[in-house]
Amino acid sequence: MAYGLKVKDTSANELLITPDIISLFNGGREAMPASGTSGQTYGETIDITPDGESAYAEADIGVLADSFIINIDLTLYNVNVDGSYMQSWFFNNSSSFFTRNESTGVITTWTPDKSSATNYDGLLSCFPLCFWDKRGASTFSNVEIFAGTCYLGYDQSASVYKTVYTVGSQGVENVDYAIFLRHYKGS
Repeated sequence: MAYGLKVKDTSANELLITPDIISLFNGGREAMPASGTSGQTYGETIDITPDGESAYAEADIGVLADSFIINIDLTLYNVNVDGSYMQSWFFNNSSSFFTRNESTGVITTWTPDKSSATNYDGLLSCFPLCFWDKRGASTFSNVEIFAGTCYLGYDQSASVYKTVYTVGSQGVENVDYAIFLRHYKGS
């Protein structure tokens, strides 16, 4: 059984406030940057020390994030084999795909192979992904939220499975988020 204060709105959205969630700091809907740039980090930064306060420890902050508007770009390839059709999903090279360094947050352009009608990089799955991008830090004066459409596929040229992202207007355009403080910080 869960204990706490349940807050509901007229749309049946609800939040359970427990002793570990004592203060909702910030929340709302945020537009993600329109596009990413290779060699840079990507995300939306929200300041959590607006009055020059000291940084918060990771254990004192909680972040909830969810994608609102997502875009997916795929190629469906049909093959007729003796009157039967086989279908497979592939990356569509008209989108800008990025790999992401998990420790630094830097994104790098990746181009899927589409050299012939039968030589596409295969797609296994795609889905929206949002998270608090901590990059190994333990104290924070701001929260950076990463959001993109994640694609899991097979890179034929490198013979490896690959995780890549589309961002902004080609990935996740808007994020709903809530930042809460777990412990009171004040005088």
